[in-house]
Amino acid sequence: MRNLLTIERSVAGTTSTNVPDLPLSAITWGGSEDSLICTHGPSEAEAAVELKRVNKNGQSVPIASWDASPCLSPSLACDRILVLHYFPDTFSTCVIFAAGDIVVVQEDPTPGVNKIEIVGSVDEGITAAAWSPDEEILAIATGASTLLLMTRAFEPIADVILSPNDLNASKHVSVGWGKSETQFKGKRVKAMRDPTVPEKIDEGVLSPHDDNGTRISWRGDGEYLALSSVEDSKRRIIRVYSRDGSLDSISEPVDGLEGPLSWRPAGNLMVGIQRLPERLDVVFFERNGLRHGEFTLRIPPDKISNEKILELLWNHDSSRSCGGYHVAQHNLYVKWHSEKPLLLALGLGESIISYEFSWSVFAGSSRSPDDHGVLAVVDGTTLKLTPLRVANIPPPMALTEVELKSTPVDVAISPTGRLIAVLRDKALDLIRWDFARNKLVSGPILTSDIMEFDTGQCFRQISFADDETLGVVCDMKVGSALQVISIPNNRQAISKCTHEFQNGATAARLGGVPDHKHLFYQDSERKVYFYDTENKSAKFVTQLPAICPWLEVAFYQKMVFGLSGDGRLYVNSKSIASNCTSFAITPAHLVFTTTRHFVKFVHLHHSHQDLDIPGDDPSSDERCRSIERGARLVQVMPTKFALTLQMPRGNLETIYPRVLVLAGIRRSIEAKDYLTAFLACRSHRVDLNIIHDHAPGQFIRLVELFIDQVNEIEYIDLFLSQLREEDVSKAMYRETSQSAEVSETLNQISATNSSKSKVNTICDAFLNVLLPKRLSSHLQNIVTAYVCKTPPDHDAALLLIGYLREKNPELAEEAIQHVCFLSDVNKLYDNTLGLYDLELTLMVAQQSQKDPREYLPFLQKLQEMEARRRKFTIDDHLNRPAKACSRLYELGDEVFDEMKDYVVKHELYSVALGLCKYCPKKTGDHGLVCDFPRRSLEISRRRISVRISWRLLTGDPMLPSCWAMARSSLRRRSSNEIGNKHGKSELLVTVVDAGLSEGFAQTSELIAECKRQLKAQLDRIHELRTKKEQNPLAYFDGVTEEDAPDNVSLAPTNASTSASLFTRYTSGGAQTAMTGATRRTFKNRRREERKRARGKKGSVYEEEYLVSSIGRMIEKLDSVRDETKKLLEGLVRRRMRERATALQTLMEELLASLEGCVREVFEEAGEVVNPEAGAEGGGKRVVPIIKKFDGVGIL
Repeated sequence: MRNLLTIERSVAGTTSTNVPDLPLSAITWGGSEDSLICTHGPSEAEAAVELKRVNKNGQSVPIASWDASPCLSPSLACDRILVLHYFPDTFSTCVIFAAGDIVVVQEDPTPGVNKIEIVGSVDEGITAAAWSPDEEILAIATGASTLLLMTRAFEPIADVILSPNDLNASKHVSVGWGKSETQFKGKRVKAMRDPTVPEKIDEGVLSPHDDNGTRISWRGDGEYLALSSVEDSKRRIIRVYSRDGSLDSISEPVDGLEGPLSWRPAGNLMVGIQRLPERLDVVFFERNGLRHGEFTLRIPPDKISNEKILELLWNHDSSRSCGGYHVAQHNLYVKWHSEKPLLLALGLGESIISYEFSWSVFAGSSRSPDDHGVLAVVDGTTLKLTPLRVANIPPPMALTEVELKSTPVDVAISPTGRLIAVLRDKALDLIRWDFARNKLVSGPILTSDIMEFDTGQCFRQISFADDETLGVVCDMKVGSALQVISIPNNRQAISKCTHEFQNGATAARLGGVPDHKHLFYQDSERKVYFYDTENKSAKFVTQLPAICPWLEVAFYQKMVFGLSGDGRLYVNSKSIASNCTSFAITPAHLVFTTTRHFVKFVHLHHSHQDLDIPGDDPSSDERCRSIERGARLVQVMPTKFALTLQMPRGNLETIYPRVLVLAGIRRSIEAKDYLTAFLACRSHRVDLNIIHDHAPGQFIRLVELFIDQVNEIEYIDLFLSQLREEDVSKAMYRETSQSAEVSETLNQISATNSSKSKVNTICDAFLNVLLPKRLSSHLQNIVTAYVCKTPPDHDAALLLIGYLREKNPELAEEAIQHVCFLSDVNKLYDNTLGLYDLELTLMVAQQSQKDPREYLPFLQKLQEMEARRRKFTIDDHLNRPAKACSRLYELGDEVFDEMKDYVVKHELYSVALGLCKYCPKKTGDHGLVCDFPRRSLEISRRRISVRISWRLLTGDPMLPSCWAMARSSLRRRSSNEIGNKHGKSELLVTVVDAGLSEGFAQTSELIAECKRQLKAQLDRIHELRTKKEQNPLAYFDGVTEEDAPDNVSLAPTNASTSASLFTRYTSGGAQTAMTGATRRTFKNRRREERKRARGKKGSVYEEEYLVSSIGRMIEKLDSVRDETKKLLEGLVRRRMRERATALQTLMEELLASLEGCVREVFEEAGEVVNPEAGAEGGGKRVVPIIKKFDGVGIL
């Protein structure tokens, strides 16, 4: 999916200085990106040679000139330069001539060193030469068919003779894998031929266009070299030698093999040219000399005979090869840069043209809803198009192809994805197609030559500003220009305006901002500009630290993202990553890959300073995800929540990162498109709770809209069944949202009460919508809502089914089946039985796995009972003794004895008390009291609740200290006798009851006053702490600098240094005394202590005073615990149960409030505000322990 894009092009003219009209004879890079070393001459007319350094801007600096030796070879009209190599460490240049001279030129020689020196000469002449990649060994092929290996100091290593006997060094055996003869064609055909013998065996016939030249090429690691030469004018062979000169292998015979040879630096293949009658092939060889495939050059058949390839060259990272073609009247010299793999120099005539390329993905917009994922790939004159949202087809295949007149220079895709502009050398083409509902409606329609360019113009980049406006970068003689082109409906392009860059700068990268009809570009000075195509004006935005071949803009956030060639990712002038390999921008995220094989997502904010880059921990942060080694970003489609990556081997993989999925779900929720959000959660296994938790108030208000949009019974059931109390927007998915807080707009929409169960709130909201109008159509959802409550409301669901059973039995049967599916049938059977509806119980039992013999006899027995007796039996069967006791009480006096036995059996004394409190006959001497006092005391003699119950039943006002005597006397005396023995009964009303009422009033007033005090003081503490966080200087010093008058000095006059924010409340010993100044006196310290004790509102001691006040309140309540408990017991004994219950409830509520706030109050207070008080006031506060109130059990 990657294409080569020209990001810089420069042309430098060069001519000979001393001798006119010397031709350009060789070029090489001069140790930097900005300069080259070139030579002029020798020629047939002049034997002179000129060596000079040429910069990209056209400036040339002569280095040296000399006369070449005469050429003695009859095959050469004049001497020529075979190798021009620059050594940056010694600032010297090595020039090797075909006549045999090896010349070293010092660019800046030291004293005593010759500027030009002939370090050696080969009498027989030199046919080829090459320096090893590490520049330590020079390989030379001589005219005497020998191979010389020399060190950098030109000391000989080996002298090898190229002998015809070398052909016996390698005996190639090919089993014919992949050949047609190895394919299965039937038993008879297979028996007739040997599959290891091909139909035609190459004999190495020499090509008629062979130049009979010799080529040398080194492997990237410098351990082996390949030498291609013609043997006996009959066959061209490739010999492979090791670094020490020993022969390793010979290539197999190949008919039509020509001279160009290049060994791929990665080391696995050698490349040559094979000429066939109808085509030219690029053929590959392994190190052992065997063929390893080929491909055909795209040259028209009628031009094959005229085409001649001079050289083949690989760049240093093995990603690209380049061939030098024969050009009429001129030779073409090609040189890749040794460090920058995509920097290429061409020498042609009197010009040196340098190109810098970058790998670029021609991709469409990533903005919804136009993120169709359109990709364009250039394959010769074919443009391959694939919209990834329609079809994920990897290269070299494509969904559709468009044939062009010539090879494209650049391709731009419009913001809507419906237009594709193709920039060629001399013209502009336009392709139109259309999409609808994520489908390709029409195929691509090509309109060629909507604009033709002048021959002298060089256009190299193109981009859309909107669907009707294009920007094209044109290189001029000095600098670059931006030409704006309009594309009206008649499909004929019109040039609107031309903007020339300032100071002769050239454009490095061009892009578009479709929402505002803007173009953006970075020039050669690293500055980024926005160009308004409407106002025809350029605006400076920022200056990046480096030239960035990959550039994107987040317009609304005013951010410019650039990726430099060394992997640094910048936002404006800030570097945010140093190991980036590719990146993309969506309206909400920055997405980039790293060399550590992660893809990371960064939420875009209003300022580039706020960008939060996730760490390399995919296990704990969903903004970071592991990917395959070497994967690169191709396209991001937020609408589809998809991210497409291309692997090193070329295949495409589409993933759905959780960050993109959640961002899309949130967008749908905010747009109130709940169906899309639900389907996305369901497809990508996202917790459905986020539909509510992202905007809870909005969801509760729009439950009916959710039901109408989803409108599927199963979908609504799925949503209800997955509800839980956890807020997933703050827990499970908190790292993927832009901030921890919900947006202000959503937060203002009817926020739900956080104190209520979330699950129950949602279920109630669904029930409020479904029950009134949609009972028949959404009965299943209604039942699910009841069952999914916490705890499940089975009773309400069963009562609804019982109601439907009478009106619509079929609907009730479906509901029964559904509720049994959702619940434990055995527990549901008990729930139904507890409703006393035997017919409904039978329906539930039939849906269970119970044996009818287990429940039918029991249900038949219940059916025969009287209604109240049936309810008692059911409650007793379900182990609900309290309710069963009340059923016995409802049966009347006839079963009173049974009730007494049931109370004793289950120890239901409190329940019996509540049932019989208005029936003195049943609680008097001849009722409950006379029948089971002894048994009740023996069973529970150690339980205070039983003792109090007994006192209430008998009316005896005995204190706990009289309990032992009462227990022994109860065996033989009645309660009246006990009452007469201990005092007069009229005193109970006048003295005891009056005292209990007064104690109740005083204690109630104390507790109520404590509750009011606690609320007021907690609110004030929160207010003070908020002020302290917002402005600590104003909180401690009492006055801020902006509030102080200009003509008043705040510094004290009695000390050389005033108290600061951190020293005001520390010891006064830190102050430096002045003449006449005294230390703090005892009177001043007493004054400070009185201020602290008062805790005046607004002073710095107020918080300390409030915290101490709450502590004193807790101590006060601890001191009245025992008295309150005795008061409760007395109230219960004197049948004032309602007052006792109210008082105990007030006490428990107050203690619960204190327990909930005590840690917040005391732990956040930390150190005492003023530690001058020493041991009494300093040190850490001890958090009080709130003990549970041990009240009366029967209450």
